[in-house]
Amino acid sequence: MTKNMVKETLIECARSYGEKVSKDYQTKDFFCSLKEECVASKATETSERLFDKCYREVKKSIEKYLNPPILPVEMTKVGEEKIKDLKNLITPDWHDGEKRDPSLPIIEE
Repeated sequence: MTKNMVKETLIECARSYGEKVSKDYQTKDFFCSLKEECVASKATETSERLFDKCYREVKKSIEKYLNPPILPVEMTKVGEEKIKDLKNLITPDWHDGEKRDPSLPIIEE
C-alpha cells in the first residue's frame, strides 16, 4: 500500500420504517428493514437511500391494502359460479343435465 492509499473502514448501515393502518375496525402493521455494508465516508448517503427505499416500499404496500385492485368478475370464484349460472339460464347448451327455464329467451353465441 502506498502512502496515498488509505483503507476505509467498512460499516453496516441499517434503516427501517413502519406504519400502522386501520381499515374496517382492524389495525395492520406495515414494516420494512434494510441493511447494507458501506465505507464509512458513504454512510450518510447509504442511510438516506435505505430509508427512502423502506419508506416507499411501506407506502406501496399500504396503497395496495387500502385500494386493492378490482378483479374482473371472471377472475373470482364467486364470479365464475355466477357466470356459469347465467350461461345455464340463457344458452341452449346445458351442462350436467340441467333444464333450461322455458320462459327465458335462447341466446345464440
